[in-house]
Amino acid sequence: MSKRQLERLEWRRRFVLLAWLFAALIIVVRAAQLQIAETGIWQERADRQHQTTAEVPAQRGKILDRNGAPIAISQVRVRVSVAPHEVRDAEATVALLSEVLQISSAEARRAVLSDRKWVVLSGLFAASAETRLHNVRGIYPERQIRRFLPSPVGSGLLGVVADGSGLGGIEQTYDSVLRGAPGAKVGRRDAAGNEIPGETFLVDEPVPGADVTLTLDMDLQEIAHQALLDAIETTGARGGDLVITDPMTGEVLALVSLAGGDDASLSVMNAPYEQGSSFKPFVVTGLLDRGLAS
Repeated sequence: MSKRQLERLEWRRRFVLLAWLFAALIIVVRAAQLQIAETGIWQERADRQHQTTAEVPAQRGKILDRNGAPIAISQVRVRVSVAPHEVRDAEATVALLSEVLQISSAEARRAVLSDRKWVVLSGLFAASAETRLHNVRGIYPERQIRRFLPSPVGSGLLGVVADGSGLGGIEQTYDSVLRGAPGAKVGRRDAAGNEIPGETFLVDEPVPGADVTLTLDMDLQEIAHQALLDAIETTGARGGDLVITDPMTGEVLALVSLAGGDDASLSVMNAPYEQGSSFKPFVVTGLLDRGLAS
């Protein structure tokens, strides 16, 4: 091999060596950048991939009458779902579901041994079920807040609650007072993105909403409701309205609207009235007060 060929081969070796050194330098610099300069960014990204955050709904405040009797209340209920492919001990899980949820063994077995990936059990269950089933593999309890109206007051006055917010009536007017502040829980996910049972923790307690007290008297409300029903049945009317107030303060003590047996319309507040008719009680009161009529 000639001298020129040897020199050319030497230069090739040096070039390859330099290329390898340059590549190694790039790798070292990039590794230092990832591990030192950008460690916070990648740590945050990893946490997002392996961590799930969910909102914990707050208990909505109660609506009470002037004596403290409940008109609208919220109760914590639990919806339970089953991931059959995650269950390890099927018989033990069936027995636990049957005991905690008070359902038949056949219904629990159908859910646990199902071929489906996800089964939602029908119905809502007591709040205690969330604690009992929280760390059970393959079982996913979900807390839900449901609104109940144990009184004969119509939804036209109270309004309704949808997705945690009040719509119409008292529920909407005082929504900022009633709804409280939701909490938060953090869970861990595996490489497939599935939630790891027993790895969910409450990090922020929900703050319950405050109560709202109305001037209504529920005893008078029930009396007024029944009296209006009797009057509609006796007269054959299509509906009617009845309001009881305190004449000294103007406070509304009872308020009932019925149309076709439904008290949701609240026509006593929403329906237009002839102006003359609305003034007649004041004329009659003046006549009676001055002894000009019996």
